[in-house]
Amino acid sequence: MKSRILRLLVALVATALLGGVVPSVVSAKSPAICNEYTRIRQKTPMFYPTDKFIKQKTPGCISRSKYSQAQRVKQKLMQGKLAYDFELTPYLLDPPDVRVRQTTGVSLSTNKSVQTTHSGQQSSIGWLGYGTTSTQISINYPKISYELAYKTREFSLIYKWESWIDSLSLGYGQVISGEGSATASGIEYLSTTVSGTTMHMALGWEFWSVFEFLLGYRQESATFKGFSYGGTSLSEPIKIDQELGLIGLGFSF
Repeated sequence: MKSRILRLLVALVATALLGGVVPSVVSAKSPAICNEYTRIRQKTPMFYPTDKFIKQKTPGCISRSKYSQAQRVKQKLMQGKLAYDFELTPYLLDPPDVRVRQTTGVSLSTNKSVQTTHSGQQSSIGWLGYGTTSTQISINYPKISYELAYKTREFSLIYKWESWIDSLSLGYGQVISGEGSATASGIEYLSTTVSGTTMHMALGWEFWSVFEFLLGYRQESATFKGFSYGGTSLSEPIKIDQELGLIGLGFSF
């Protein structure tokens, strides 16, 4: 008996708190679909009654046609977002390659009086590479000999292929610094004034998706001038035009 009375009191309290109405959940994202307009009898003076009806907008309702139109617009927006995500996905899933390369140059000249030593380093991200090189040249003529050294700064464009080669690199650079000496009649003349440009091309083959073997071709042009010793100077500059074969090893991440 006591349990029945307790349950009755709980029911009465709940009814009082809820105002006698059982709450319901209505999604704000899905409005009620019904007739957007309803017909109601037009209000007229009681002395002149009429049977005319007018249309009045029903609150909280949306017609099926407008609901379908809203859904089509929403679907197009979602399709556009998905298309954008699909276009962006390859760049997120396939980040650009990072490469580190070391090359050595061998002179292609048959002139035995000219000896060249060349080395270069390059780093790249994706299709753009940046590197520096060092070149030392020894020239022995009957009356004068030269010891020349210069450094270059270079930029490269790297194209990745899926053919019998894995990459093609094309680069251009400029001589940024150097020093040279010219020895004639036992006197050594010095110079630090140098200018020039370089161009190169290299082919790459990858192994195990990590190592890269490089073969390439290189042209260098450099001019030294202003050789001097004390108050005496050499009037003739020396210009170097040489072709090099490149061989190198790289790492790809």
